[in-house]
Amino acid sequence: MKKTIYLLTVFVLILFAACEKEENNSDTEEDNNNEETENKIKPEDLVGNWDFVSLMFEGFLYTSCDPYLTDDYNYVTLNFYDVTETEMRFYNECDNYSHVYEYTIEENIIICGDNSREFQIMNYDTFEGDTLELKLIEPSNYTNIPIGGIYTVAKQ
Repeated sequence: MKKTIYLLTVFVLILFAACEKEENNSDTEEDNNNEETENKIKPEDLVGNWDFVSLMFEGFLYTSCDPYLTDDYNYVTLNFYDVTETEMRFYNECDNYSHVYEYTIEENIIICGDNSREFQIMNYDTFEGDTLELKLIEPSNYTNIPIGGIYTVAKQ
């Protein structure tokens, strides 16, 4: 009888310990989810000039103006100049296009003023201040830009 009571007590203690451990893991997962949506890159991190390095698009890596790609797409090479905490100038070397946009950063996505251009910051968790990897997310009203392309830009 004493042995049975002892075994039941041990069993109940193991159950409580397992439930407590599971509850602690759930708290940790919740903290991790909150970290993922927090902006790790702030507008002040982007201030300066950013030069085009490459564009990965449809399985190909482009490092300069490609005549075949530029026939169908704008923004083949994309530089970000005169970046402040609220504005940035897009400059495309291939067609000498230049335009200033206001921007914000939400959930590690750079959203340009009129919401026509959004860039997901792909390296937000490894960003060290000198290189950005930006994926062009589908805008609402443009089809002649490399949607889904990943730009690498380097700070001057």
